[in-house]
Amino acid sequence: VHLQDREYVRLIIERALQDKQPFSFGHRIVLSDGSVRTIHARGQVIVNANRNAIKMHGTGQDITLLKKIEDALHSSEERYRNLVENSPDIIFTISPDGFITSLNPAFESLTGWQRYDWIGKQFIQLLHPSDIADANQRLQALLHKETDSFSEWRLYTKNGRYLTCDFSSTVLFESGQIISIVCFAR
Repeated sequence: VHLQDREYVRLIIERALQDKQPFSFGHRIVLSDGSVRTIHARGQVIVNANRNAIKMHGTGQDITLLKKIEDALHSSEERYRNLVENSPDIIFTISPDGFITSLNPAFESLTGWQRYDWIGKQFIQLLHPSDIADANQRLQALLHKETDSFSEWRLYTKNGRYLTCDFSSTVLFESGQIISIVCFAR
């Protein structure tokens, strides 16, 4: 067992012996060549008729690769989140039926609106009335598998003015179905 995980492993095993309950946990081990692997241990306590622990048995599965993949995915998600959250451009998603599902902080700084006040509302409510027909047409084109759309629309701001923005949009698919439309405005 890896030196830094020994106390953790000891506590898990002690608790399992005391509670006589199955256990399942992850920890690191050090191989004879010095390499470190991550193990998922699972087992149970065997008791006698008096409910005294007489032995433990279980398995250990090497999950090192899975752990590396999970860590890489977490890092990637964190980088993506930072990119979206810190972008000076408005980045948002809408559902296939046109409802806003997410907005980044740039929306607030550029429009004056609180982003959470607009989540769940129709995107076209933010547009100048003269831009709505074109926006609906572009949405329909995206829903019919046109993968990218570029437009210039006026975005309604909290102070009653309109901010002219260049919009680009792309469709996100999952299992061949459209799940969301990602949009960028600058």
